[in-house]
Amino acid sequence: MRQKKNFGKFLWKIIFTILIIKIATTIATSDVNLITENHHEDNIVLQGYIIDAYNKMPLKYAHIHLRDKEGWKDIKCDKKGYYFISVSKGEVALNVDKKGYESFYYSFIAGEDSYFNVSLINGSGEVPYNDGLVIMGYVLDAKTSDPIVNATIKASWRENGSYYSITNYTDFTGFYRIEVPKHEISLHVSKNSYYSKYMHFYFENNSTWINVSLYPAKEVKLCGYVLNSLNREPIENAYVEIQWRNELGEYNWYHCYTNSSGFYNINLTEGETKLEVYRTGYFSNESTWFLLQSNLTWMNISLDPEPLRNSFVCGYVRDSIDGKPVDADINVMWRDEKGHEKWFYDETNSSGFYNISVPAGNVSINVEAEGYFSYSLFIYNTNYWHLVKDNETLWLNISMDKKLPPSTIVKGRIVDSSGKPISNAGVIIVDTKHPFNGVFGGETNYMGEFEVVVYKGHFKLLTVAKISSIAYPTGFYNKVIDLNITNYGEVNIGDIVLEKAPKDSVNVDINFNSWNSIDILIHYNLIGNAALGRGLADIFVGDGNGKINETEKNAVLELWKEIKKEFLGDVLEGLLNVDNKLIAIDDLNLSMNGFVGNVNSTLPFELTLRVHLNSITKFLKLCYSVATVTITDSKILDLTEKIHFPQNFSIKRYVSSSDVNVSLDTQNITIKATNKSFYQPPIGEIEILVNGTGCAPANISSIVDICPTNLNESNGKYKYLRATVQLEINEEGIYALSAMLSDTPAFNEGRVVFATVPQIYFSKGVHN
Repeated sequence: MRQKKNFGKFLWKIIFTILIIKIATTIATSDVNLITENHHEDNIVLQGYIIDAYNKMPLKYAHIHLRDKEGWKDIKCDKKGYYFISVSKGEVALNVDKKGYESFYYSFIAGEDSYFNVSLINGSGEVPYNDGLVIMGYVLDAKTSDPIVNATIKASWRENGSYYSITNYTDFTGFYRIEVPKHEISLHVSKNSYYSKYMHFYFENNSTWINVSLYPAKEVKLCGYVLNSLNREPIENAYVEIQWRNELGEYNWYHCYTNSSGFYNINLTEGETKLEVYRTGYFSNESTWFLLQSNLTWMNISLDPEPLRNSFVCGYVRDSIDGKPVDADINVMWRDEKGHEKWFYDETNSSGFYNISVPAGNVSINVEAEGYFSYSLFIYNTNYWHLVKDNETLWLNISMDKKLPPSTIVKGRIVDSSGKPISNAGVIIVDTKHPFNGVFGGETNYMGEFEVVVYKGHFKLLTVAKISSIAYPTGFYNKVIDLNITNYGEVNIGDIVLEKAPKDSVNVDINFNSWNSIDILIHYNLIGNAALGRGLADIFVGDGNGKINETEKNAVLELWKEIKKEFLGDVLEGLLNVDNKLIAIDDLNLSMNGFVGNVNSTLPFELTLRVHLNSITKFLKLCYSVATVTITDSKILDLTEKIHFPQNFSIKRYVSSSDVNVSLDTQNITIKATNKSFYQPPIGEIEILVNGTGCAPANISSIVDICPTNLNESNGKYKYLRATVQLEINEEGIYALSAMLSDTPAFNEGRVVFATVPQIYFSKGVHN
C-alpha cells in the first residue's frame, strides 16, 4: 500500500519540531558570490534566478539584499542569474537591485526550502503586454482632499512561479497611470509623512479607476545609545534594525548604524517600534515593542560581549559494532547562565577525532554521519547539558549505530468499537532507541487498513485518529502499542480498536486590553487525547514517574505546539500557524496541568494556553473565521458558514450597483436588492453582523437559501432566492467582501445571476 505524502509531511513536522536541535551543515558553493554559512534546522534554503521581465534573459551579478531574523545579508547572483542562500525560518524581506532596472521588494514567511525567481522591469518602466490592463486614479490627502504629488504606486503580481513588480509616481495633480497584465494584483501606495495603503485586486477589465486617500502621519524621532553591558563603553558601527507597525495593520522595517559615540538617530512616524541590535563580537539584543508617542523617543540598549573560547569539547566518534572511526559532523550547542546560545561546529579527522573550542558554560552535542543514526544528548541522556568550566577540556566519546534498511511490512486495521473502519487515521511507528531518525508513518484507507515498512527492532506504534476539534467535538481515545519486530517479511498486528471519546471541553477567554495588547486564554480538556500525548512524551522525554521537569518542558514545548495544532481545531491552528508565520514563540506562554510521562497512566490532563499579543492586528489574522448571516423579513432555510468581522471597521472602498444597495453602520453591513432585478416581491435585506473576534487569512464562501416574504408558487413548488457571500482576507489584513444574489427554484433548475454586489474593502480601524 502506498503511504500518503501529506501524512509524511505531518509526520516529519511532529518529529523534527519536538527537538530543540539545530543541525548544521556547510552549503557548497559554485561560482556564485554568496554568503556561505552553517545551515541550521531552523534555516531554509532560498534559491532561484534573476531575469529580465521582457526577454527572460538572466541578469548577471544582480545585487540581492535580504533580511531575516538574524539581520541583513548581501549577495550577488552569478553570471547565469542564479543565487543560493540559507535564511532563517520566519519573516524574510528580499530586495533585488540591478543598474538600469526597477528595484524589486517582497516580504514573505519562509517555512521550507523554496525556489524564488524574480523578474526585473527595465528602467523605462515599459513592459509590452499582449493582454494588458491600465490602472489609473488619483491619490489624495484623506483630510484635505489635496492631491499628493510624487506618491509611489507599486503594482506587484506573480506569474509562472516568478514575481514581478512595476513602479510609477503621481504627477502634480495626484494622478497616476500604470500598466500591468490581467492578473491578481497587489497595489501599494506610499508617500513620506503619510500612512501607506495596501490593496489586493483581481482584474478582468481593460482599464479601471482606483482612487486612493492617504492619511497624514505624525513624524517622530527615535534615538539612543548602544553600549557594552560590562564597561558601558559605546559600541561603534552596531547595526540597529527597527520594526515598525501601527494599529491600522501597516508595518515596515528600517535600519541604521551607530556612530563612534554609539549613538543612533532615525525619523519614523507614530506607531509601535521594536529594536534588534547586532554587532560582531557581541550577543544580539532586542527591546520589547514600545510606543512612539512624543516628538522624541529615547531607547538605549546594551550588548553583552561574547566570552573567550578558552575551553574545549573533544572526543572520538566510532562505529558501535567494529569500533572504526566515523566521518561525522559535530554540532555543539553552547548556553550560558544568562540564556545566550551559540553553535560551534567541527568535523572528525581520519582517526574519528574532533576538538571544538567553546566558552565556559553548558554544552550539548549532536552528531550526524552518512549511513548512521543521528546521535544527540537530547535523545540518549536525561541530563543532556554538560558544564564546561573555564580552561577545562570535556571529553565526549560517541558510538554511532548504522542505519538498517527497511525490511518488514507492518500491517493492520484501525476500527471503532462497533468494528467500523476509521479512514484517514495516521499511524506513527517510532524506533525507541533512535527516535530522531527511526520514524515511519502511514495512513489508513477507506477500509481502515494501513501498511508501514520498518526494520527489525523495538518500536512504539501510535494511532493518530482525527480527534476533537471545534467543529467536530467528539473523537477517539488513541492508543500507544509496543512492537518488537524480529522477523523479515510481513507482520499483521490485526485490528486496533479505538473507543469513542466524549465531547472535549473547550473554554476560550479573550481580553481586549487596548489597541496595543490582547490576551487569549484557552483551556482544553484533553481526556480524549491523553494516550497520544503520554505516548509521545514517554518516547522522547518521559521518565515514567508522571512528572515533567523544567529541562524536559523545553524539549516537549515544540511537540505540544504540534499536538495542539493537530487536535485543538481551527482556533489553535490559526494561533499557532507555524513556521511561526503570524506570531513569534515569545508571544506564547504555555502551562500544562497534569502532564504525565507514564504511558500506563489513566489520568486526564488539561492544556492551558495563554497568548499575549502586542498587536490587535495580529489577532485579526489569527482568529477562527466564522460568520453570522441573517435575513431580515425572510426565512433562513440553510446556513452553511459563519464569518466574524472586526468589531470596528473603516471602509476603504465600496460601490453600490443600480440593482443592489450597500449600507453601513457601526455594527452591520447590509446588502439589499431592489425591485429592478427581480420579478418577485422585494426579498428584504441580507445582513452581515459584525463581531469582535477578528478574521484569519482565508477565502470563505457562505451560501444561504432564503425564501421571500411573499412566496411565489410555481407548479406547487416554492421558488427560493440564494445569497452567496464571499469573504477574502490576505496576509496584509485587507478584507474583500462580495455578495451575489440568484433565483434558485426548488427543483434545481438554476437561473442566471440577477445582480452582483461589487467588492467592499475595509480594514481594522474606527468606523467613520
